[in-house]
Amino acid sequence: MEKIIQLYDMIKCRHGLMLVGPANSGKTTTYRTLSDALNLVAKEAPSTFIEKEVETYVINPKSITLA
Repeated sequence: MEKIIQLYDMIKCRHGLMLVGPANSGKTTTYRTLSDALNLVAKEAPSTFIEKEVETYVINPKSITLA
């Protein structure tokens, strides 16, 4: 739960971010759980909550040049 809150805080203050860490450390579960929770809130209370539905895109960092 703490990692999900930390991820949410990072998303609110940054335009983009990468989740990095060892295999089976919960990276995918963390961002999917946060995405699902925000989508549920956006659908249940669209007029009282500022969040919109979430779309995620997974990009291979090796496919992006440094330039």
